[in-house]
Amino acid sequence: MKSMRLWLALALALACFLLACSASHDAQIFQEPQLGVPESRGDNPWMPGTVPQSMPAPPGTYINMALAPGQLHPGDWGTFDAIPNVHFVRNDLAVTPAFKAQVASVQRYRVPAGVEIETGIVGPQEFDGIVYPGGANQVRILHFKDTGLLVPVGPAIPIH
Repeated sequence: MKSMRLWLALALALACFLLACSASHDAQIFQEPQLGVPESRGDNPWMPGTVPQSMPAPPGTYINMALAPGQLHPGDWGTFDAIPNVHFVRNDLAVTPAFKAQVASVQRYRVPAGVEIETGIVGPQEFDGIVYPGGANQVRILHFKDTGLLVPVGPAIPIH
């Protein structure tokens, strides 16, 4: 009986260790700036008075996402709007230099049906005394791990 308890305790400890290593690896992958964009930094991303709508993505959902130079994986924020230039990213999407130091391109993604998303109007953000007004629509992939499920549609398009 003692050996069975010891075996179970060792098996449980090994399972916990493997789970912790996996979670740590996933967190590292999604936090490295060259691989993906870190999750939201806590500023209110929504326009005052906006009530974000949460839902599973319906079939046929596509978003556009501004990418930094060398960004290999999608972040968790996009838009249904076309992104014509960096001015739009900075002002209408209120992407401050703190969120994304440089913007190089736009990638269109298909969001698989059922991925949980949240939609609403971009709120103003402030950085270094500059207010980035917002006002465009935005889509958040609610579970950052689901950003790995997004399917790129065509090549990234450079913007200036």
